[in-house]
Amino acid sequence: MKLLLNDRREQTPSGYSAQEESDLAKQLDLLAWFSAKSTAPVYLTGGLSLSLLQGDFHRRHHDVDFIVFESDLPEFGKYADKLGYDFFTRTASIRLASKTLQLLMPTSSQDIIASRKRHLRLVHRADISGLRKNIDLFVYDTSNLDAPRFVQNYGGAKIPRDSFYPITAVPYGSGNFLIPNPAHLSYFKKPTDAASALDLQLIGQAKA
Repeated sequence: MKLLLNDRREQTPSGYSAQEESDLAKQLDLLAWFSAKSTAPVYLTGGLSLSLLQGDFHRRHHDVDFIVFESDLPEFGKYADKLGYDFFTRTASIRLASKTLQLLMPTSSQDIIASRKRHLRLVHRADISGLRKNIDLFVYDTSNLDAPRFVQNYGGAKIPRDSFYPITAVPYGSGNFLIPNPAHLSYFKKPTDAASALDLQLIGQAKA
């Protein structure tokens, strides 16, 4: 069991201070190395992937979202374990002023596949704050990856292949990020959420 204290998501995203952007850059450098050295493909997704594709932070980011395909999860789990990371599932959340206290329970690749859990937390054993940013891991189902659509079980959405591919390798610091086609995010983002609205606006601009 692990307790994780997180900053609560802001209702109206705003920009970073110079120090915050410097701190985030250091974290991203580490995560880019982590991603590039992985023995199984790991894809950066979410709003942060949009910022890196355009080369500028279009909003504040409160977490880091990665995708791993289910078939690659055991190999990725071994790699993450060697670097001191564990898989967790969230069992409860408690709001405390501007913070959220989350109760996380450890899990394994085998349990994840057997239980069909698809939304995980990746936390380093030596860092209770998870490198200051939440690292969310989404496991995508590959049972019908060769079909016109494949399923992302966390949201249950069937994503067209041409909305997920092609994959873009974005160099960053000492590594790089593999970033799927931004169009696939439109299947999960809700325009009623301030951060998601900014993301959808950026995706729309990219399509134009």
